[in-house]
Amino acid sequence: MTLGLCSGALPDASLDDLVEAVVRRGLAVLELRAGDAHGVDTERPLFAAAALDRVRIRGVALSAFRDRGAGSALRLARVAELLDVPILVGGPAGLSSRIARATRVVGHGTRVAVVVRGPGAVPAAREVAGRGIDVAWDVDRSDEAPHRTVSDLLAAVGPHLRHIRLHGGGPESALQEGRGIGGMAGRLALAGYDGPVVLTPASTAHRIAWQAWLGRRGGWGCGGAARSGELVNLTTPDT
Repeated sequence: MTLGLCSGALPDASLDDLVEAVVRRGLAVLELRAGDAHGVDTERPLFAAAALDRVRIRGVALSAFRDRGAGSALRLARVAELLDVPILVGGPAGLSSRIARATRVVGHGTRVAVVVRGPGAVPAAREVAGRGIDVAWDVDRSDEAPHRTVSDLLAAVGPHLRHIRLHGGGPESALQEGRGIGGMAGRLALAGYDGPVVLTPASTAHRIAWQAWLGRRGGWGCGGAARSGELVNLTTPDT
């Protein structure tokens, strides 16, 4: 698996600042979320093409573009093509609406995964995979045993599980000790999961901690910046 960052960790940061944060923390991939300040959206496809080049120059890969329910399926597909990433169909709409939207995007020849989360993640994932669509799992605070949930997901959808976003980790790792995140990572490794696991804050209450952890406090490259070469831990080991 590859560790990365969701732009939601620094929603007001530019694309260059996000890439700098990824590099500073020893991460490998960046997930772009629609509506954040990185500038990539369905209305400016040429910016998306330029963004891919700017990210690759720094040795970072883009993992996905996270849709929030705005923009046409055709425009989303165009962004996905230019960024060379799958579209993650999330947003506030119900599961059936997300599946329908994903199906429309797939119709334009684009890779897509439907986001599932919460207590109903496993049956929702089973329904999504039953339509031949990949699954993106959001691990949030409502899941008290993510190590067991990931086992159930792998059993239910297998290779259709293609993207994971962990709400927490990073500067919140100490708060998650004993929650089962380490066990989740172990089960993914044993299953041969080769997709991304991207980190994002569990809530806006941790915004300042994330800014410091990513080197934002006091300006980029100052204050909370990590030591050169320092790698990030997903969380403290547990079972």
